[in-house]
Amino acid sequence: MSRSRTRVLIRALFHPIRATVEKHIHAAAEPVSLAELASALDLEPRFARYHVRVLSSLGLVAVDDDDRVAAL
Repeated sequence: MSRSRTRVLIRALFHPIRATVEKHIHAAAEPVSLAELASALDLEPRFARYHVRVLSSLGLVAVDDDDRVAAL
């Protein structure tokens, strides 16, 4: 992994909400819906979607067509 990629990942996960979202997704035994994630973390759905989108763009999680999020 390149240094710049490592820096990007660290910066992304440094955000406390994103770190919590990532931990919750990786701890789940199966994919969770964005609605379930938002509810479990007491987030507005739009904020959950935003942070999941950032994590997805970095290849840390995957989102399917039904808005279910899974760890990679």
